[in-house]
Amino acid sequence: MTLNEAITYAGEIDQNGFDSFVIEKKCVGFKNPPLTLKEPRFGQPVLSHFYVNMRNTGETVKQLKKMAEYLAAFCKTKGITGDYFLGVPEGATKLGVVATMAYCDPDTKVPLSRSKPKEHGDPKDKYYVTPVLKGEKPIIVEDVNTTGEGLIKEVKKALEAGAEPVGVTLVSRLEIRDDRRTVVDVMKELGVPYYCMSDTKRLLPMEFQKLTPEEQDFFAPEIEKYYEKYGAIKFPQAEIRKLP
Repeated sequence: MTLNEAITYAGEIDQNGFDSFVIEKKCVGFKNPPLTLKEPRFGQPVLSHFYVNMRNTGETVKQLKKMAEYLAAFCKTKGITGDYFLGVPEGATKLGVVATMAYCDPDTKVPLSRSKPKEHGDPKDKYYVTPVLKGEKPIIVEDVNTTGEGLIKEVKKALEAGAEPVGVTLVSRLEIRDDRRTVVDVMKELGVPYYCMSDTKRLLPMEFQKLTPEEQDFFAPEIEKYYEKYGAIKFPQAEIRKLP
């Protein structure tokens, strides 16, 4: 059975179920003092009072199988087709392998993307362990999108190989890049279809309800200010508080 045939047998995505799973695994939360993100923007460090980290959804076989089910169901719902899944290293590497094993024919190749190019050996192995080849259609999976740099890098590698990739992000922080574009803008320019399974606009209000009134009064204005500066969207306090 090919990947596309297998996906047709997957169920439709349960959006609320996926969001609840992410929250249950404590992948989203609030921090004070704030975290310093890896990628500075506009020449300055980025301080964030919230985090998104999907690590807790991939620690066990059971968790990875569950995530693979959600991923396949999402692909079915959105009509996404491809030859195999390829995880952005290292956050989605395991998920890419497990999803490919679960939803592809046993003879399907299982490429792994290298986080750093291999500087010696066969050129075809420079970017991958088992290369992506011309004409193939990898579904490139990213765990968390902040600026989208990791996903964009992987997509460009696949395009350079002559492949026809599709990009899927598990959770987007809905932020802009240094050039004030979003990953959606960049992927559109590259001519690559792009999809996102969930985002902070959905998830942060769910976790926000667990805070004490005092914590809510502190974090709500901080989130609003953060999205005024770095957001691809506005996130007014009323929305994170779920006010009418």
